[in-house]
Amino acid sequence: MEESVIIIFKPDGMKIKEDILKEFALNRISLSFIGSIILNEERIRELYPHLSDIIIHASVKFFKDESLDVYITSGLDYYNIIESLKNEIRVKFCGLNVGSFLHASESIEEFNLNHKFISDIIPFQI
Repeated sequence: MEESVIIIFKPDGMKIKEDILKEFALNRISLSFIGSIILNEERIRELYPHLSDIIIHASVKFFKDESLDVYITSGLDYYNIIESLKNEIRVKFCGLNVGSFLHASESIEEFNLNHKFISDIIPFQI
């Protein structure tokens, strides 16, 4: 079954965005640019409702009101394929350190939450 994935570049990912986009292209994954968003505390809480207040406050510092690019892609088994590619990107660009480059929806439920969240900020059609 075809799966749609929303991908948000986090601040560290924005710094190496062109390199990450090349990795997607090398893996024949086509991304469609939706627009850019800024994640303030309210939006972080909406996007990540399961996080504790401590993590939310750390996330506010991490996101620093930076403009983050948002993409969408679709394909067969893309939740697994994109998750695997995210891990490859982390290893390639961060070594053994855990890199926080991308947020990507990992299930239909998360995609639906991400879609509602993003479309409230940037109207788009799937």
